[in-house]
Amino acid sequence: MKSISWPNNKYSNLRISAASHRKQTAPDHFLRGIVVAILSSMAVSGLGYRFFNIDILDLLPSTSFCIFHLVTDLPCPGCGMGRALIYLGQLKIIEAVSSNLFSFPLAGCMVLFGLHGRVPTLFKRPSVIWSSLILVIVFGIWRIVLHLSI
Repeated sequence: MKSISWPNNKYSNLRISAASHRKQTAPDHFLRGIVVAILSSMAVSGLGYRFFNIDILDLLPSTSFCIFHLVTDLPCPGCGMGRALIYLGQLKIIEAVSSNLFSFPLAGCMVLFGLHGRVPTLFKRPSVIWSSLILVIVFGIWRIVLHLSI
């Protein structure tokens, strides 16, 4: 890490770190744009539902776009995520949970990323990445077992 220091005078103990003014890269800008678009659509769907009684989900087709679901007729861990995020925007918490339980952590991560401007370093740790991956796999197996038992 590069730092700038002043010569020996009363300001010699001050340092300006180059890491504190990190520039955002093109992928950061692209991902932030996607996150802002998703959060904005959640907000617009919520405002439309609250003030104009317009439910966006009634306007969307009810077909699935998930390739895994289309091929196997089984739900994947991400099935229902778009619907769940729209439900969160409309503050329909029970419907969001029934669509996809992972909508809450995903929405929280998107808000953090939207506010912070880049992926927080906590999410870059291998332990967090591996535990998240294992959690998604277990959740996917649980959804398939529930689907097959019905």
